[in-house]
Order: sequence, then C-alpha cells, then structure tokens
Amino acid sequence: VGISTDGVIQGVEIVEINDSKNQSAGAKEDSFKDQFKKKIPENPFVVVNEAPAKDEEIQAITSGTMTSRGVAAAVNKAVEFFNKVTG
Repeated sequence: VGISTDGVIQGVEIVEINDSKNQSAGAKEDSFKDQFKKKIPENPFVVVNEAPAKDEEIQAITSGTMTSRGVAAAVNKAVEFFNKVTG
C-alpha cells in the first residue's frame, strides 16, 4: 500500500494470495485495487456487495467476498500504521 504524505492512498499491490483461483482472481485487477485510491476515509474500509455509498465502502469481487475482506483488512492495517507514524 502506497500512501502519500497528505494521506492519499496512491496504490495497492497484491504480493501473494492464499485463496482459490476462482475466488481471488479479481483481487489483482486494477478495477478492484483502484477503489482504495483515495484520501484515507475517517472510518476503516469495509466490503459491501452493492455499489459503494460511503467513502470507506469497497465493492466486493464477484464470488470473492472473503478475499475482498482480506485485502481491505491489509489496507486498513497499512492505514493504521501510517496514522501511527504520522500522528
């Protein structure tokens, strides 16, 4: 997860996924990862199955809700670390 000094997520890269191919294929797609490219929201990211209505909502990968939640959790950890370091 790349975060600029002004608190904007610049990108997310998936290094490894330990999930079935059918469920995790979409996690490496830009259309999924680019949902995180925004100013860090006030609340942690959450995965939803419908179109996102709030800044912190990320639309789940079709047939990959658990993978989507795992990626969101990892991004949330990076944001938590960023906030801790930057105060």
